[in-house]
Amino acid sequence: MSSTLHDFTDVEPLVVREIKPLRYPDNPKKFVGFLGPSNRDANCIVCQRKRHPYWEDGEQKQHFYRKGGGYSFSESTLGLLRRANVTRIVIEETDNDRLLEFNLVDYEKGNFSNEMGDDPQRFVPVDEALHEWTAAESTIIRDHNL
Repeated sequence: MSSTLHDFTDVEPLVVREIKPLRYPDNPKKFVGFLGPSNRDANCIVCQRKRHPYWEDGEQKQHFYRKGGGYSFSESTLGLLRRANVTRIVIEETDNDRLLEFNLVDYEKGNFSNEMGDDPQRFVPVDEALHEWTAAESTIIRDHNL
């Protein structure tokens, strides 16, 4: 068995309990992620994202912002997270079996990009995550039916 960086730190693996979805106000069929507590923070959101390009409705898409080396959130979405009292963002890379932890404030102060048209974005490079976990090291308890 090989060692990972987590073998040499005192941080216990992430445990998150997803309780309810946070939906976009302008599109109630689509949601930002799932709200709930973690073993480090009471106000957490888990956002499922794909690291690699994928096809949806005949169109190639990608959540990972390669130029910035991380995932982006629009400023309006960051405001929605703030109003929901979120303090910790967990990005669950569904195609990479990895979880990344960030503080919301890191995104609010993050790098700015307006390359995505009328939707200004803020991003934080993945290598600036507070913690990185494999899916096997962490636990997500899904208390919802979606």
